[in-house]
Amino acid sequence: MKTNKRLLWILVPALLLAGVTAGVLVGRLTAKPAAKGCKVQPPPAAAESRPPQRPLSTQEKKTLAAQDNTPIVRVEGKAVPRWMFANALHDRLAGKSPSEEELHQIEDKTIDNLVGMELLSSEAARLGLAAGEAGGQLRLAIVERSYKSPEAFNQSLAEAGMTRQQYADLWRQQAAVNRLVDEKIKPGVIVTKQELEQMYQEEKKSFQRPPRVRASHILIKVDEKATEQERAATREKAERLRSQLRQGADFAALAREHSACPSAHQGGDLGWFDRGKMDPAFSEATFALAKDALSDVVATSFGYHIILKTDERPAGPASLDEVRGELTEAIRKAKTKVALDRYLAELRTRADIEIYDHDHDHDHG
Repeated sequence: MKTNKRLLWILVPALLLAGVTAGVLVGRLTAKPAAKGCKVQPPPAAAESRPPQRPLSTQEKKTLAAQDNTPIVRVEGKAVPRWMFANALHDRLAGKSPSEEELHQIEDKTIDNLVGMELLSSEAARLGLAAGEAGGQLRLAIVERSYKSPEAFNQSLAEAGMTRQQYADLWRQQAAVNRLVDEKIKPGVIVTKQELEQMYQEEKKSFQRPPRVRASHILIKVDEKATEQERAATREKAERLRSQLRQGADFAALAREHSACPSAHQGGDLGWFDRGKMDPAFSEATFALAKDALSDVVATSFGYHIILKTDERPAGPASLDEVRGELTEAIRKAKTKVALDRYLAELRTRADIEIYDHDHDHDHG
């Protein structure tokens, strides 16, 4: 696995971009700057007093020594250190070359998101929704196992400017926010029939579908090492089954009895598919059939097929029923974001927030 700073922050997962899991991606946790925020000169840096869960490695000691713990913002007295701001900003600026004005805007949004995460995680803790220490350590172990070695993972952490405990703590913060959203925000989000129909009409042109067919088949499989004589015998079996079908035999019953495809359990039904989803020879034969027509025996790399085309749809916009699930999820995400914005705005009105001057923080490499 490639080790770099950006990858580690993505793995956190997306904490400092204020992402909310379950598909709700919130690029900005509030549309307005903190009403009670004010820029002042920061007090001296103060290191966190939390004891480590395991002895610090030499690399971790170097990482801690290099971190700038001067507060960039305080939320209800809790400091968010500049190293965390710098790492989050580094991720936001990846691949960009903003102007001075754009850079200031990105910095402000980054701080705004950090404030939002602190408010939401504090509220989650107040409501008894905080994730336990064991959960953070488990997540740490799972991510570590996705690397080639523990050393590779520790190197990535060092490049990201974090210790193992800080990584686990960031995951616990995200888990608490996710739980808050799941239990306090999402239950109040309802997608109505009218909203579905309205979005479908507005986005109908974007739901274009290629020509599609629905078909069932019976596969008589041929072993890769089969002799010509064995292949001929297998094809003969397929031809006999096709003759039975032409004489009125039930397709689904023969498929269940003879087909070597997993679709045999569904009577050979493959569902809907377009040209690119199947073996080229199979697709060509299926699309060439008329609806309810039976194919000749078709040879593919899998063996010999008898195909029954059961339905077809021309190219065009998908029906509402086809995209109902997709639309419902999109509307639910959008409404969840709005509800979360309102929830966070209410938390802001009660919070004591101090934002310190960060105009000199322009070295984000």
